[in-house]
Amino acid sequence: MTDNILLYINLEEHADAAGFCITAASLQALNFKEIQMNDEMMADMYYANSSEFLDDGDNSAAISECSKAISEGIEDARIYNNRAYAYIALGEGLKARLDFESSLELDPSDSWVRDKINELKSKGY
Repeated sequence: MTDNILLYINLEEHADAAGFCITAASLQALNFKEIQMNDEMMADMYYANSSEFLDDGDNSAAISECSKAISEGIEDARIYNNRAYAYIALGEGLKARLDFESSLELDPSDSWVRDKINELKSKGY
């Protein structure tokens, strides 16, 4: 009975980006009653989706996807980095710098991000 299956995955039309697809029938066949995505899984999904948007040159969609993740409480340096890349592509250096700074707070060992922050500061952002 599919009424017993709860699936908390918001893949919308970007299921390929997350790298998997689960059907109600396969869940029923495997006798799963509930799958809940934890924060790490959600971060991976948002990162994959936003990366796909960036690869496609759809910077606005990448920003939207990253902003959605952040508003849902997903704290992941990769999400902030992807949004920063999208902001750079749109010429919004200050917003990019702020996102790189947020990323660095989450992963202080990332020297590449530190370099990007310094680069943006040298450009007046």
